[in-house]
Parts: sequence; C-alpha cells; structure tokens
Amino acid sequence: MEPTPSFIITTIEELYNLPKKACIDTHDARTTLERAVADAIRFIAKLKVVTKPLISASEDGDVVLQWHTGSAGAVVEFEGDGHFGYALLKYDRYVPGEYEGRLTDDLPPDLDTAISQENV
Repeated sequence: MEPTPSFIITTIEELYNLPKKACIDTHDARTTLERAVADAIRFIAKLKVVTKPLISASEDGDVVLQWHTGSAGAVVEFEGDGHFGYALLKYDRYVPGEYEGRLTDDLPPDLDTAISQENV
C-alpha cells in the first residue's frame, strides 16, 4: 500500500476543522456545511498527486475547493448532497465542467486533467 500524500492529510485536517472557523449563523447552513465537508473529504480521498487546494465555505454552508497555477485552474463546490459542481479556467474565464460531478463515480476526465496539470 502506498503512503498517503501529505497534501491529502493536511487538506482533510483543514476540512475537518472548517465548521469551527466558518462564519455560519443558521442551523440549516451549519448542517449543510457538515455534509459538504464530508463530501469534500470523500472527493479529496479520490485524488492522485496534486497540490493542496484553497478551501473556503460560503455563508449558506457550501464548501469550495480551488486550484490555481498560472493559467490553469479549477473550482469545485460541494453542497452536501453527494454531488459536486465544478468549473475550469479556460481562456482566462471559468466555464462549467462537461460532466455531472457525483461522488459515487470516478472524477470527471476534464476535471482530473485540469487538476493534474497543476503538477506539470
């Protein structure tokens, strides 16, 4: 068994602690955030070698992961429902991903390629 890359460990730790730091003021948003964090952790566990994303939470509890390097970039958003939305940086603007993001499936190929480009 291969060792877990350090970025996965630190990203999961940061996600785990996000509900303690987020500026959430409603019970519904807190519930959404807890579910979205669990989904984001499931997503991170699927990744191969990539850089650590920027992590943030919206006021309504969504979790957002962002990767940016030069002209490449990807944004993935979790609402705690087992799905995720994503957009890719193309020609200096973000465009929606080509596939539906489901945590039960493999990563969409366009997203996998974009995140993998971060390591080139």
